[in-house]
Amino acid sequence: MAMNMTTFDFSFVSNYYYYFLLFISLLLIYNLFSKRSTTKNKPPSPPSFPIIGHLYLIMKKPLHEVLIDLSDRYGHVLLLRLGSQSVLTLSSPSSIEECLTKNDMIFANRPRAVVAKHLGYDNKTLEWASYGSDWRNLRRVMNMDIFSYSSLQKTSNIRNEEVQYMLHQLYQRCLSSSSVEIFHEVDLKPVFFEFAFNIIMKIASGKRSYNGSKKWSFDRLISESFLPERLIHTVDLFPVLRWIGYQSTEKKLKQGRKNKDAFLDELIQEYLDTSSSDERKDEHKPLIGVLMSLQQGSPKLYSHEVVKGIIGTMFSGGIGTSVDTMVAAMSLLVKHPEALAKLRDEIDFHVEEGRFISDSDLPKLPYLQCVIQESLRLHPAVTIPLPHLLSQDCTVAGYDIPRGTWLSINIWGVLRDPKWWDEPTKFIPERFDRVTAIKEGKMDGFHWIPFGAGRRGCPASGMAFRAISLAIGGLVQCLEWKRVDHDDEVIEEVDEPSPRAVCRPRLVKKDILSQI
Repeated sequence: MAMNMTTFDFSFVSNYYYYFLLFISLLLIYNLFSKRSTTKNKPPSPPSFPIIGHLYLIMKKPLHEVLIDLSDRYGHVLLLRLGSQSVLTLSSPSSIEECLTKNDMIFANRPRAVVAKHLGYDNKTLEWASYGSDWRNLRRVMNMDIFSYSSLQKTSNIRNEEVQYMLHQLYQRCLSSSSVEIFHEVDLKPVFFEFAFNIIMKIASGKRSYNGSKKWSFDRLISESFLPERLIHTVDLFPVLRWIGYQSTEKKLKQGRKNKDAFLDELIQEYLDTSSSDERKDEHKPLIGVLMSLQQGSPKLYSHEVVKGIIGTMFSGGIGTSVDTMVAAMSLLVKHPEALAKLRDEIDFHVEEGRFISDSDLPKLPYLQCVIQESLRLHPAVTIPLPHLLSQDCTVAGYDIPRGTWLSINIWGVLRDPKWWDEPTKFIPERFDRVTAIKEGKMDGFHWIPFGAGRRGCPASGMAFRAISLAIGGLVQCLEWKRVDHDDEVIEEVDEPSPRAVCRPRLVKKDILSQI
């Protein structure tokens, strides 16, 4: 989950009367509390303004880019004040490792954000719950019943089927034109969204389709109710706004919660209405069936909200980040035809003619893994994860950090820092060749953490990596790819990945494509 602090809602400034009341209230609170801090050995901090602190720094540029600029001047350990909230920001592997190993437990909490209140079932979901017995139970369910090695093996057929379904859709699109020999332009973002959504739907409910009474726009539903653009709002940085009132923020979040509940309630009910008692006892039953069984045994521990929260976490964590990574990987490959050819040769060598790439092939395709790792390094799906909340005073990199401070990790900065990576802005999959990576220390410590780390690391990273690898492998195996002609002038890896490319079926793969 990304903490997108570049899209704060400052729309209240257009209401001058409201803004005047807000300013007076904040000024009084600032004067009342600003002198209470007794911490002397603080990390470096750039100049700040009263009330807003360092918010002025992130009004025009994304936070992860601002942190890179600041770390060049002040070091990799910084203390910012965003409104009334102190935020410890880290951009070095050593300081991140110190926080997420030595001090992992006391950094394991989450702030009580307004998004967590409404879309996170009042901080009851895995990503938002505070560290404690409830969170450990949620984590155990995720690790043992969903993302364990045995569970991933059981769901391999789902990933294989959905890759073939995706290839079938693209092949049919090519057939619908005058000639399959012609390259056809395609927007890969909706293609990848459908692929990821179908996988989560099958894991959750056992089938790809949704037959509820309401016809959802699923991309809009996911973006508004499961993975909203803003995870940290201005009201989280200025708690006084909770008393004054904060325009439309809560109204939008309440509507998002209403839509989320409606979708998940119908999804659960549809499973209960259509599955037989024998199917519910099947050890290979979908996630909803697993959770219903747990609910029967421990109804208080697995309340309806907790069950919906677990299913919702699958959708929120398993779609947006995977889609972004797949777009980045294909964008980089079409910009680098030599890497694309090398990957295709590897797949052709290890995957027998006459069949599609499958989950079981992935361990035999090291260059494919290098491509995905390098894509995640250049374009991490999460530039800055959700903030951690420090539960007690501690020391980080020799500095005293008071309880209540948020911890913000600049993953994007670590993955592009020239101190840790040679030519960090270039697409070089070979840097993740296992022998090279071990020799250069890239597999050690916290140099490569696109999925986070520590207790709050993403539990779905294994499944996501498999699904992403399989999708990219399938597209490269069966289709020829080129860049869109009018994108020829865009060659820098630092540019935003383009979801648009042109493709046509590979001549040697037409037979298996026609059999889907």
